[in-house]
Amino acid sequence: MLRLVLLPEVDPLDVGPGEPLPVRALLNGKPAADIELIGGYRCEADTDSAKADEQSRTRIMARNARLNIIATQVVILDTPKGENVREQNLFSALTVLGAPHHE
Repeated sequence: MLRLVLLPEVDPLDVGPGEPLPVRALLNGKPAADIELIGGYRCEADTDSAKADEQSRTRIMARNARLNIIATQVVILDTPKGENVREQNLFSALTVLGAPHHE
């Protein structure tokens, strides 16, 4: 089971550069409010972010025509009793490849 998921609410290939992509964040299959999503994860992680609302929805700007990576990370501090783990760090990324990408 995927614990942390970023789910586009429209086909990301239909969203052009400079347009907002509606995204929903799910944690354990349920809406995850107040999670911060990073829109320019690959190149400008400090400049493009948004926080999910109460219904776990937000809009992230599609920065590029070819490659967009939206990411999020969550730290879970209350782990089940009996486990030898104090916290769990979950990471998820939504990668949209609009055209062939070359480095």
